[in-house]
Amino acid sequence: MGSDPAKGRRFAEDAERLGAGERAAFIRADLTSVAENRRVIEEVRARHDRLDGLVLTAMRHFRTPVETADGFEVTFALYYVSRFLLSHGLTGLLAKAETLPARPIHRPGAGQALRPTGRQEHPADHRADGRPARRHPARLRPPRADRPVTSPPWTRATHAACST
Repeated sequence: MGSDPAKGRRFAEDAERLGAGERAAFIRADLTSVAENRRVIEEVRARHDRLDGLVLTAMRHFRTPVETADGFEVTFALYYVSRFLLSHGLTGLLAKAETLPARPIHRPGAGQALRPTGRQEHPADHRADGRPARRHPARLRPPRADRPVTSPPWTRATHAACST
């Protein structure tokens, strides 16, 4: 499954060349969408009575934070929400595997590029013209001990969206 039809065609051609063409299929999907993940789960369930493995490797680099229609940051939606939905949604088929234990394998996504200092890049580190942004000194300080750390809103939203 993936979003690029050209890569899907290459996958099918490679599978055919290796003699696995009848067992290989490409499902086009936008895995940043909760609805698309659910559609993929239903399509896989309709096509297969079991899964002997599930390898989740979807990765894409987004230069700026973007919110999905479901209200998630797009990288979080792709790297975490989709993998959660797919691995849990296909657990029943994995349980029927011929060789146990069959479980999802997650290949973590590449993080953001590291600066020479070892600190991760952040979109706010640079202005639109490429010059370094001036950071407010308060943003460079560690969090204050007298303020409770609250979970970000997406953690609550993830649980709500994924539990339905």
